[in-house]
Amino acid sequence: MRMDHVAQIDLDGFVGLTDELGGVRVYNKHPSVSGGYHFPVGWITISGEQALAYVRERKQLPRGDLDRSERHRAVVLAILTKGLSRDTVRNPRRFIAFTSGVAGHVIVDEDLSPGVLRSTALSLRLTPAEIASVQAPVARFGRSSDGQSIDVVDEAQMRELAAALREDTMDAYVKTYPE
Repeated sequence: MRMDHVAQIDLDGFVGLTDELGGVRVYNKHPSVSGGYHFPVGWITISGEQALAYVRERKQLPRGDLDRSERHRAVVLAILTKGLSRDTVRNPRRFIAFTSGVAGHVIVDEDLSPGVLRSTALSLRLTPAEIASVQAPVARFGRSSDGQSIDVVDEAQMRELAAALREDTMDAYVKTYPE
């Protein structure tokens, strides 16, 4: 699978990025309490250490790791929503301010400049509603040889996911596997 660009963030960067953005708004499906923060069902705005506590929680969630991964994807989508908003992308100053703020918290490959980001965002003409997030398919849950809880990948469905990525048919894959 060819990757044109890569962006990476660690936990400290995640805290700083959500603070830099003034928080992100996500829909919380399951109530939980983590790190001293209460997360009720419904739309919530989270940032910094609070956002980190939100995405780290799994034990209070009905599907454990799967719900935690869903929270991760929701926060990433919320970050993209801020960055891909029409007002941000179409305004070079605003977009540069956004990418400069993000740059302090995210590691990217050497060719991924603010100009490349902006031209890519403009060429995609995506709205956040058009972005689908997918979970690596899980067949079952198990334990490693040292007793750690693990998610066992559904190999057949993973091959379908790889083919959809390779053949640019993710829309059909997402329709087949909406969860």
